[in-house]
Amino acid sequence: MRHLLLPFLIFNSQFLIASAAAPQPPTFADFTGVCQLGANNAAIIPPGMIGWDRADVLWDNLEPAPGDWHDDVLEKWGQRVLALREHGVEFLPILCYTARWAVDTTPRTTFETDTTRTVLERKDDGRLVVLTYKKAHNGSWVRESAAVTKPRMQWAIAPDHVPAWENYVRRVVTYLSAPPYNVRYFQIWNEAHPRSSFWQHASMDDYMTRIHLPAARIIRESGGPDAKVVYGGWPDCGPIQEYIDMLDRHDAWKTIDVHDIHYLPISAFEKIQAAARERGLGSVPLWQTEIGFVRNTATIPDMWPRFIAWSLRQGWAAANRDDYKLFWFPAWTPDAPASYGYGRALLHGQSLSAHGQAMRTLAQLFGDSPLVLYTDPVTTTPALTRNGIAQKKDGVEIFLLKPPANPAATTTPSSATPDRILAVFHLNREKGRKLPEAITLSLPQLPSSRIASVRRIDMAGHATPVESPAGTNAFRIPTADAPESPTATLFTNATVQTIYVELTLSR
Repeated sequence: MRHLLLPFLIFNSQFLIASAAAPQPPTFADFTGVCQLGANNAAIIPPGMIGWDRADVLWDNLEPAPGDWHDDVLEKWGQRVLALREHGVEFLPILCYTARWAVDTTPRTTFETDTTRTVLERKDDGRLVVLTYKKAHNGSWVRESAAVTKPRMQWAIAPDHVPAWENYVRRVVTYLSAPPYNVRYFQIWNEAHPRSSFWQHASMDDYMTRIHLPAARIIRESGGPDAKVVYGGWPDCGPIQEYIDMLDRHDAWKTIDVHDIHYLPISAFEKIQAAARERGLGSVPLWQTEIGFVRNTATIPDMWPRFIAWSLRQGWAAANRDDYKLFWFPAWTPDAPASYGYGRALLHGQSLSAHGQAMRTLAQLFGDSPLVLYTDPVTTTPALTRNGIAQKKDGVEIFLLKPPANPAATTTPSSATPDRILAVFHLNREKGRKLPEAITLSLPQLPSSRIASVRRIDMAGHATPVESPAGTNAFRIPTADAPESPTATLFTNATVQTIYVELTLSR
């Protein structure tokens, strides 16, 4: 146990200590969020591991019938905001979905793609018949399914109920943006797309005119000058170019403060960023408020450092510390293998899963240090791509981790905390690929006299010292984890091996 990383101190102190000092650069917790955590589970998560929680503030629960407002439900959301903040966690509310009484039940035909269509027919008792068709090779339409159902919240809103949607948005934003809650970011909907299950039986043009544009206007009107509009998570079932074209078609770029996508690679971030710059908007904030929901336990170690490094290369700094984030989905599942999300969440009941332990290791390594890239020359043998954006590929990212610039805003004494260099190696081990026995890390411009100690740390947080001759700034890092490390049981399905090398520097 002595080789495991020690628990670390609370560092997300923007919620703990008020300071008039200059804004602090972003930290690991600023970058990291989860979905559906809740205050009770936030108490289980190690301090500093998670900075954000995201959840649905359902219209249907607040107004189950026209004009029947349940203010007690909204008050509970306010209490959740305060309870989360006690644990250093901010809250991102999702404004969603259609109240069941406001669903568009008009009989109609919608086309999800050129080869799929849905026909809605209304029965006398108010239920709907949903018929799905697929286009055959000869051009005819073949019925695939028929179901009788009641309206669902994820169905499109009726045009004449848009004012009711606006009233719901105004009510939630006005309440949560006011003291003592002071919520700044509001997300509109979740994964709207005809091919997702969250915007059914209507087009994306309908979504923009009925949902996004009215809500974006009201968030800015009702939330005060600091209120921010977060797009509702463009899903991976839709091409990014479709998202860009939609924003152009509705002149909607300036209605969004944070562009948000789900389950997509860094290249999707790059495409949105390039489109924004082409339109004279400069760099735009980019989040993924859902990513994960996989059993591959290599995902967090492989993904988080790559996204952080890419974000830093975009100029991410203190003035815009909320510009880049990833949110893992889901935060929690019951500790039962048959439960939905088991093996994919950060928490299984009251315990960290393999995903959770991988996230804890990263949080411990980054600590409360400002996120900064190490930019001096570095070589590896065999050669690894530095700051590559492709996941599941061999690569390396290197960070320079200094104590917080404002000692009053952290519980870690700045004078006692040395600078560190953190190298993150990724080695693809799919299909039984044999890894090299070791990787040599060389930092030619770093004087060997400045290196106080070197440690190799695996995905579970098991640390072993790296020995090397005195006077060298090159280190041989074994690729095999120590036999006593829990990685042997925690990360058996990992398709990428991530290795951390921490160099502690003398003052």
